[in-house]
Amino acid sequence: MTDTMDIIDQKKEARLKGNHDEWKRLKGVNKARSEVDLELFYGKLADEAESGFQKNNIRPVYRAIKRPRGSTRSSANGSVACVTH
Repeated sequence: MTDTMDIIDQKKEARLKGNHDEWKRLKGVNKARSEVDLELFYGKLADEAESGFQKNNIRPVYRAIKRPRGSTRSSANGSVACVTH
């Protein structure tokens, strides 16, 4: 995680200095690392769900389904009020 934050900081610094080539390079590095991190995250969720199935426990499966969805308490997921004038 620290490496990712360092790349983000370096990318921001390059953008502020107007160094477009360095910014573009760091953007590619950041994207590649993010894809790898996401793949590892999904693999870990699948492993947890599979181990739950093997133990005849479906709770890890439900957690694996819920986790990528995020929190339902977020206001971004709430309903939208329709106001008519």
